This record gives sequence, structure tokens and C-alpha cells, in this order.
Amino acid sequence: MKAFCNQLCIPYCVMRRTTFAFLFVLTAITQSYAGDFNGGFEAGLTEWRPYEAQAPKSILNLCQESAFSGKCALKVDTPGIARIEGVTVSVPATTNHNHTIKAWLKGSGTVMLGVSQRGGWIYGRACDVTGAWKEYTIRFLANMPAPVFAVLTTGDKPQKTTFYIDNVAVVCEENEALPDAEVPPFRVEAEDFRAAGTPGKVITDKSAGGGAYAEQTRYYWLAYAVPFVPQTARPFYIWLRVRGSVKAESIYSITRNLPGQQTEVFGRVTIPASDSWRWVRTGPYTARMGKTFSVTTSSPVTDAVIALDSMVIATDGNLDEQYLNGLCK
Repeated sequence: MKAFCNQLCIPYCVMRRTTFAFLFVLTAITQSYAGDFNGGFEAGLTEWRPYEAQAPKSILNLCQESAFSGKCALKVDTPGIARIEGVTVSVPATTNHNHTIKAWLKGSGTVMLGVSQRGGWIYGRACDVTGAWKEYTIRFLANMPAPVFAVLTTGDKPQKTTFYIDNVAVVCEENEALPDAEVPPFRVEAEDFRAAGTPGKVITDKSAGGGAYAEQTRYYWLAYAVPFVPQTARPFYIWLRVRGSVKAESIYSITRNLPGQQTEVFGRVTIPASDSWRWVRTGPYTARMGKTFSVTTSSPVTDAVIALDSMVIATDGNLDEQYLNGLCK
């Protein structure tokens, strides 16, 4: 991004040779509890179950002596057979709203919070629980009404350990009103949004959209914290000009990165092995994903070299290759 104007209403930004209007809406976020469920264990073990599908499974018991509040807490004894073990429960959620799950933990071992919904798992950072109660949180954008919340062991080795859970609450963020606005197609360049310290490099190429493109091996950001999520009530799409690995298929993911937790994936597209550039459409997305997005990659081949050139963002999901290429000239 080369220039910013007043972001309190409508800023006009100049990216390369493309000029566009981009609408920002700045409002306070209000919250409410997402509904009743047995997060305090006063109704026993209702709805809570071991994470493991097969025996041996984690053992769940109510514990009155160690409650954080109320009469009971949940005691979880993991068998120590697999790296990931623990407990899960379905929680109430409102689709297309951001939520925060809060849980109080104590005990021993290294654990993480997780949420499973359409598109896969979202994980919090690993945390070492101790003998003192401490609150931990995880935030996610719900894409289904009953995602699964989990507290799981994590690490390089299995852990036979005991931890306690109490006062689990799901907080729903109220959506602010957004304008029903069309966002005309505009282009941004991957090489302008490189994460500090990320492996890979920027390759100068006159045929690329901005005269260069980003290239790297799998499992890293090709573009990080791109600050152009349209604040409109309409769904929008992100088009990527990509060149996957010549050795195997490549997966490009649209993600967001929140403090204190791992990547949350909103969309994926798989590219067959090829040495040619192509445009791929991802989405639709909504403004509820936040104010920024990132593009990450993966491949079954460890030394796969994957590239990203231009990105085009628009509410129109029917752009053709000729039009997209025209934006890159």
C-alpha cells in the first residue's frame, strides 16, 4: 500500500497503478452469552465426552473438592497413549458471528483449547497448566450452529496427566451494521505483505502483476495481514494468481491470525502440479473475518516451491481471466 487517506470514513488508497475506494466501518463491539450449556458442570457430565474415538479414552469425573465456583468441576485423566487426548463438548454458537470461549483450567500438563467446525480445527496456543486456576480463551468465527469445543493435550510426546476444567462460557460478539455496498475489483500484490522473518523471497519478474511475486516452500505465509477486508454486508471473493509446485499439488489457504492462538482457516483451494500461472477464486467470505487476511500454503512435498503474484478482491464472483489479467497491466 502506497498511500492512506482518512480512515474514519472512506479512504482512497493507491496500490501500484490501481486506485480504488475502500469502505471502513469503525464501531464498538458488543458481546452477549451465546446460550446455555453445561459449562459449570452443575448438571453433571451432560454433553461432555472423551476426545478419543477408541479405547483407552480419557476418564471424565466430577470433582466437588476442586471446583473453581459452584459445586463441581470436571476432572480429566488422560491415558497417555496419543499426543492429543482430552475432552470435547458441543457449544451454542450463532453462524457468521465471532465468538470467544472462556475456560478456567488447573492441574498439570501442556494443553490447548480447540474448536472444530466446517473447515477443520482451530487451535489455541499450547499452555502449561499449574495447580492454580487460570482463565484461557480461544476466539473463532462460527460457520455452524453447534461447533465442538475441546481441551486437549499437545506436544511432541503423549502425556498421562490430570487437569481440571470449570466455568466454561461462550461469548458471542454482536455484528455491527454494514452497508449493502458493492466493492469493485481491486488488486494488491503479495510481495507488499511479507511477514517479517518468513522464509522465501521476492522474485523480480516483468510479467508479474506488480513486476514481482512472492515465492517460498510450504507451510509459510505468502502474504501476511493484508489490510483489505471489504467492510460490506455483501459476500466477497479473493482471486489469487498462483503458480503451484511442479512436484505435487499445492494448497492455498485464506486465513486470519489472532494474538495468542494459531491460524484460523476460512477457505482453501487445491492446485494440481504445474509450472504455469493461473487465476483461482476463493470464497465467498464475509466482513466478519476481521480487518486483515493472510495467504498460506501447504504441499505433501517438503521442498515444494510455491508462488503467489497478485490478489484481486471484489464482491463480483464471476470475473474471468481476461479481466483479471487486465487489472495487472
